[in-house]
Amino acid sequence: MKKTFSILVLSLFFYVLPVLAQQQDRPKLVVGIVVDQMRQEYLYRFKDIFGKGGFNRLQSEGFSLQNMHYNYIPTFTGPGHCSIYTGTTPADHGIIANDWYDRETRGMVYCTSDTRYQTIGSSTTGAGAHSPARMLSTTITDELQLATGGKSQVVGISLKDRGSILPAGHLADMAYWYDFNTGRMISSTYYASALPDWAEKFNARKLMDKYLEKGWQLSMDKKAYNESGPDGSPHETPIAKFAPTQFPYDLLEIASKAANPAIPSLSADVLKYRLGAQSPWGDRLLTEFAMEAVSKMNLGKGAATDFLCLSYSSPDMIGHAFGPTSVEMEDEYIKLDLCLAELILFLDQKLGKENYLLFLTADHGVVEIPNKLIEAKIPAGYADLLAADSILNTRLSRQYGSAQWVLSLNNDQVFLNRAEIAAKKLNLEEVQEYAAQVMLEMPGICRSYSAIRLPSYTGEDWIIKRLQKGFHQKRSGDVLFVLEPGWLEKINYGTSHGTGYTYDTHVPSLWYGWKIKPGKSLIYHEISDLATTLALNLHTPLPNSCTGKIIEELAK
Repeated sequence: MKKTFSILVLSLFFYVLPVLAQQQDRPKLVVGIVVDQMRQEYLYRFKDIFGKGGFNRLQSEGFSLQNMHYNYIPTFTGPGHCSIYTGTTPADHGIIANDWYDRETRGMVYCTSDTRYQTIGSSTTGAGAHSPARMLSTTITDELQLATGGKSQVVGISLKDRGSILPAGHLADMAYWYDFNTGRMISSTYYASALPDWAEKFNARKLMDKYLEKGWQLSMDKKAYNESGPDGSPHETPIAKFAPTQFPYDLLEIASKAANPAIPSLSADVLKYRLGAQSPWGDRLLTEFAMEAVSKMNLGKGAATDFLCLSYSSPDMIGHAFGPTSVEMEDEYIKLDLCLAELILFLDQKLGKENYLLFLTADHGVVEIPNKLIEAKIPAGYADLLAADSILNTRLSRQYGSAQWVLSLNNDQVFLNRAEIAAKKLNLEEVQEYAAQVMLEMPGICRSYSAIRLPSYTGEDWIIKRLQKGFHQKRSGDVLFVLEPGWLEKINYGTSHGTGYTYDTHVPSLWYGWKIKPGKSLIYHEISDLATTLALNLHTPLPNSCTGKIIEELAK
């Protein structure tokens, strides 16, 4: 009996030892940070104005992959967040843009919209009608949940619904985003029937209201902003009607002046919360909420690895209006750096640097405001795609008979009327090729390809390869076109992104904490490599459509 007991104890010892070793061989918490619209060069340009505890700490004490790129077109927020966490491209995960034309409904659909669900956390109808259902692949967060039998906790946090929902995956415990009408953090009945008590108490603090009273002030003397152009450039876009384009910004006064009392959605009470998100206060709100989530959910304290997906949205909203070389963008990154420093210090104290793994990247970059490039005698411009839509429809009518041939022109894609093509017994490939040639004649367009022929192109043409990886056969258009470098669709605001050029594809990739040794690499990597590397380190299966490679510098 005693011998049998000893054998049993010994057997349990040798069984439990590998299990304990495996548990200790994983971080207690993974923190994935996505900065919405961040170019790699910001780490160089703003290095001297950053403090020691944020971006500079991640670079000096962590590992920096300085040549990380997106490998597909188009580079938007939805596809970017999805690609980071699925380890693949829109060709597989299906999020081809933030919104796109849907042939079945004959209208635009949004990447996370889902009318089966309702808002929790506020009374704003439709703000919570979202889910990850349109994402066709699993994420690293999904695979973590599956691998641990649901013991891991996964939470997504962002101002934007898509910035929270897509990274957190299909199996998330919760995803939270910002209600632009009320300033509250909200969610969807996809996840729960109500917000947890701690989140309701957080909303009751009304932090955004307190932030708005302070306005948006510069962090330094204006003369110290040497990494940007002059404040108040004529090419920048006001954040609201009657708003200035230079500091200081009295956000409550701007909301009051821009308000239209006759339209509830344009009341001062609503506009002020939108302005709060379009300022660095959006970063502060998310940082406070993220730290509260870690504390109240006890993230990193359980038996299984937990995952916090945090996406900072304000840089994108500010960047679109003011551009990458504005004083506003420089000040935004100074303040974001302070938020990161506070978050890292909090995690160090809460868990210990050796117990959590943090990575930081971006969902896309941005182009300089084309008018600024033109002033500097650099080729750039604005393509009038509304006129192109009309011209293309006229040309197709001349060629094949009068009809509404173009159903939609969006995201640099043309959706043709396939029902009309079939009714007239036309060859779809022929019509696509003709439409592609017409689009190529438009000012500002340098490439144009038919959807049927695109998959058959071989070789090393980098634009074609990126178009192929962004092309989903069921969801993408009939013609895909590419604008010249430095060109944008004609817009009524500062600048944008979406291309395959380096200003949109080149993003940071910083790694810090658990088992990360200080260093840097200049080797080219693609964004899909992040999920592959995470999965192999977390000992989970790869996301089911993952195409990324291991980042060997981190594996070592």
